[in-house]
Amino acid sequence: MHEDGYYLDEHSKAIFGDLLKFILDIAKSGKEEKLLRPLPSMALICTVYGPLKMFAKMMEEGELLYSLELEEELADSFWNAIRLQRLARSASSLNRNNCNQC
Repeated sequence: MHEDGYYLDEHSKAIFGDLLKFILDIAKSGKEEKLLRPLPSMALICTVYGPLKMFAKMMEEGELLYSLELEEELADSFWNAIRLQRLARSASSLNRNNCNQC
C-alpha cells in the first residue's frame, strides 16, 4: 500500500492508518458474523482498496464529482453485484445437483 509514500506527511499517514483500521474492523466483524468469507483481512482489503483508490484519483482529476447520491448509487450497485453473484452460485449449485440425478 502507499502509506509510506514520500509525498505523504504525518497527517496524511494518520488518515490512511485510520482508513485501514476502519476497513480491518469491518473485515473482522464481517468474518465473525459469517457475512464475509474467511479470507485473510488484507486480502479482503485489496478488494476494497483498489476501487477506493481509483475513485479518489478520478475525483482528484475532476473526472468524477462526489455527491451523496453518487455514494448511495455506488453502494446499491456493489450490493446488487453481491446479490447477483450469490444467485448465480445458487443456480449453478442447483444445476449440478440436478445433473447428478440424471
